[in-house]
Amino acid sequence: MPINHIAAYTPQTVVPNSENQSVQDFSGKSIRGRDVVIINPFCEGGGDHALANKIANLALEEGCRVTIVPVSANGGGESDSGQRNISLHGGGHDASSLSNPVFIVAPVGILTTEKLGETINRLCDQYQFPKGDIALIEEMDLLASPSQQLPERQELLQKMGFGKVDAFNLGFGKGAIGYLPVDPLTVNTVKDRFEGELVKLLDSCNLSLAKDSHYHLAYISSDTCITASQVFIANTLTENKGSGKNANYVMVLRQLDGYAKKVLPNKVSEILNLRSQQHDFPALFAKANIAFADPDTGRLENNMEIKGEGQGQLNIVFANALPQNIFHDFMCLAHSGMASGDQSLGEFLSLTGKMPYYDMQPWKQPLAEAVKEAGAELGGAELKQAVAERIIGRQPFSGRMAYQIVPNLGQTERSAELNHGLNALDTLISTRTADRHIRALLTP
Repeated sequence: MPINHIAAYTPQTVVPNSENQSVQDFSGKSIRGRDVVIINPFCEGGGDHALANKIANLALEEGCRVTIVPVSANGGGESDSGQRNISLHGGGHDASSLSNPVFIVAPVGILTTEKLGETINRLCDQYQFPKGDIALIEEMDLLASPSQQLPERQELLQKMGFGKVDAFNLGFGKGAIGYLPVDPLTVNTVKDRFEGELVKLLDSCNLSLAKDSHYHLAYISSDTCITASQVFIANTLTENKGSGKNANYVMVLRQLDGYAKKVLPNKVSEILNLRSQQHDFPALFAKANIAFADPDTGRLENNMEIKGEGQGQLNIVFANALPQNIFHDFMCLAHSGMASGDQSLGEFLSLTGKMPYYDMQPWKQPLAEAVKEAGAELGGAELKQAVAERIIGRQPFSGRMAYQIVPNLGQTERSAELNHGLNALDTLISTRTADRHIRALLTP
């Protein structure tokens, strides 16, 4: 059992997949695993670091000594700036003391093949590492150019003299090995604490945790956050049509800037006032309050109130960041969610066992298509369509926005077969984890 956490970075307020992802120290275990060098290419955001930390935790569980080498994919700074050495007892080694380490490059896709070779050669020369085993781990279902795909990278490394070159695609497409879940200790800790922690938080704001309300949590990292917010709110309202219950939305938008704050209330109002041959949103609520959360104080700044003609109150709160623990707490509470990228998707799957709505960035189109195809295999065209309704984002190359506002007039209730199919899809996707494949690399 881990007894402490070694934080990679510690900003006061973090977005859900920020660098504030911890590496755990499994003290008391005997050393039995291999020495490991994790080469960690990264861009902006924290998901790339979070992936490396998940792999490091798996290595620590196997009794390995681990060195993490961050590499800027944007070309800035030394490749080993911020290098961290982690072992069973909280340190006590440096990279030069590692013996015949296995290299793991994750996520490999954001680094050019040329820079990958240069980085590995430099590390081997600097620390006199033999070129033995190396594994390349690609982020989930990434759209990559032919020259940057795994076979080309494997060929380069074989020519460099590596004896064994493994390559894995995370994700759900053909040949992919699944996603890396949140570690079980964190999952259990969050599930044990989340309700009590949220009660205290809401009490401090003179609010209550109402058992008969719906809760929805979205994390949207792309520049389509305004449209994605509209669609998520609209479609979840339709899903709960007829309940008459209050609904609370926590919307974390990484690109919530001055412009977005200015236009969001009116754009949400447009959706909530929409009437057409297929839609009547004013009939689905009595009143909606839109507010923005101050990231420094946590206080809400009320912005707009919208009158409806139905039952139930909507509380919609936008923020550009949440503390990680509060984000996870709301995730466990949420009846539905929305994720971006890899890390927040993995968190939703691990903590809820459900496939959330998905903010699809253009390079993640293969992930969206893989989940839709999984739906088609389980439940045919109806289930595939239901999955497609939960995906919002730009198409690659054209930049065209793809989304669907689900009709809420007429016969819109889901069939029992569709509900069964959605539950089966949740189970299929959430249980496709990649950790066993990574562990196999770590044992001597």
